[in-house]
Amino acid sequence: AEAVPMFEKAAEMSPSDEIVMGNLADGYRGAGQLDKANLTYKKAIALCNKDLQVNPRDSGILGHMALYYAKSGDLGKARELLQRAKSISPGASELYRAGATLETIANRQPEAVAELKKAMEKGQAASDVETDPEFATLRTRPDFQALMKEYSGKK
Repeated sequence: AEAVPMFEKAAEMSPSDEIVMGNLADGYRGAGQLDKANLTYKKAIALCNKDLQVNPRDSGILGHMALYYAKSGDLGKARELLQRAKSISPGASELYRAGATLETIANRQPEAVAELKKAMEKGQAASDVETDPEFATLRTRPDFQALMKEYSGKK
């Protein structure tokens, strides 16, 4: 919640940056301001659509957009976009981490851990996953703990 004013200032300074807008939406979501979060996710999605007009095969933008949809409650659209992104860039670890976030939001924990395993196989750092608040609900799972142990220390 304390980061929201900084995110708001960043969005004021860079209103056409979808990542900045997505960070602001995440800040609102984390602070429990869900109406503001959903409105801001819509702005981030609109900015992604604008970027996709330039390059419709930008898997990074598609992945971000999938997360914005997932975090605002449209899991079907999120899965569709993420699948499209993975078909373009099957080796991109961040897309599998996004898949884990989506599955965590959907309360499909075994699927989330499976996505994290794929992300780590593709180079995602365990330290980044361990500190990500999106995965807090997974931390007590034995399969998550085993995955973290297996990949701790690997780059």
